[in-house]
Amino acid sequence: MSFLSRLVQRRHLQRAHARVDGADAVTQSAGPALGGLLVSALGAPLAVLADAATYVYSAVTLSRIKSSEPPSKAGTTARKLVLEIREGRLVSARCERTDLERDFWSYCHTDANSDRVGELAFGTNLGLRDMIGILLQDEKVPGVHLAFGDPYGSQTHADWSSRTHVDVLTRGCDVWIDDDQVIAEGQYLLDKFVDLAVR
Repeated sequence: MSFLSRLVQRRHLQRAHARVDGADAVTQSAGPALGGLLVSALGAPLAVLADAATYVYSAVTLSRIKSSEPPSKAGTTARKLVLEIREGRLVSARCERTDLERDFWSYCHTDANSDRVGELAFGTNLGLRDMIGILLQDEKVPGVHLAFGDPYGSQTHADWSSRTHVDVLTRGCDVWIDDDQVIAEGQYLLDKFVDLAVR
């Protein structure tokens, strides 16, 4: 998904993100059913072969995307973007990189709902440790996934919308549910979930 902003004009980004998320939702729900149909119709070995063919097709189509990577900024270090949210709205954004802070704040105030939390999710793939720059995978890394702006009402049934949508992923975050810490430095404290379930 890191290519999306270089492939689509800025004014079409929100629609493009919605389509990508919609396609992901369809594949997550329809994929297992189609897999079952393939196994019953073709048998397991041919179904696995058909699945492998889809990966080859993906690799070929991805290799045809012509987009240059922006030059790396040698010697730069990551800077934290600290966000404060109250009652479901962004109330402050702070960063040592003032250009990032300004751009983020401006984008999250494009319209009346651009500063609203449109998504809140938790990455739960315990096998992932690092982000690789592909949003649909990186949002599954253990931690918090937030989005400000459009909540994709066609999928969530939210009764509000926005022209903007920006995803925010955390690295090495700490999360508490009430007084119980459940994530420490990006790792789930699984014993806490057992304690919470017993209560």
